[in-house]
Amino acid sequence: MRSELIFYFDFSSAYSYIAQARIDAVFADVDADIRWRPILLGAIFRENGWVPVSPGSPKGDYTFRDVERTARLAGLEFGWPKIFPFNGMLAARLFYALDSVDAVAFARAVFHAAYVSGQDVTNPAVLEGLVGDLGLDCAAVTARSELEEVKARLRDETTAAMKAGVFGAPSFVVNGEVFWGADRMTDARDWAASGGW
Repeated sequence: MRSELIFYFDFSSAYSYIAQARIDAVFADVDADIRWRPILLGAIFRENGWVPVSPGSPKGDYTFRDVERTARLAGLEFGWPKIFPFNGMLAARLFYALDSVDAVAFARAVFHAAYVSGQDVTNPAVLEGLVGDLGLDCAAVTARSELEEVKARLRDETTAAMKAGVFGAPSFVVNGEVFWGADRMTDARDWAASGGW
């Protein structure tokens, strides 16, 4: 039976950058419908009264070092954005203003721009440039991203993620089962392949 896999991510999640770079290879042999869904992790944190980790605390220092180590072990280029964490809301709205194929290509471009090229992906001009690089009409896509239905879609997807039990990014929801973290991708793959253990 074909599995449903929802890939919840936030553009400001460095672990999401790692996950999106590996997702095709990890799930290559699994009969699964993979749905990419950007969410606003900040909204989930606010709902639960949490704050992001930051340098200067043991957990924050570990997390920043672990991201660098994990990216290197995965063979990925990686650099921290000048401002981190950053607000990925505009990028997420543009994602939902696109069809599914173009949206995934755009998401990959945003991650590369943020974590490899060092571009400011909170800057509308940078994001519009990425849309244009895909051969799309920047003005039309930007106008659509500002529609209330697109803004509502982002809010609704974030709410759906919370209702599914998502509390961090990246998360993979496979037939209702939540797997949190880039390091849980193979578990999510095995769950999808087996139909549950």
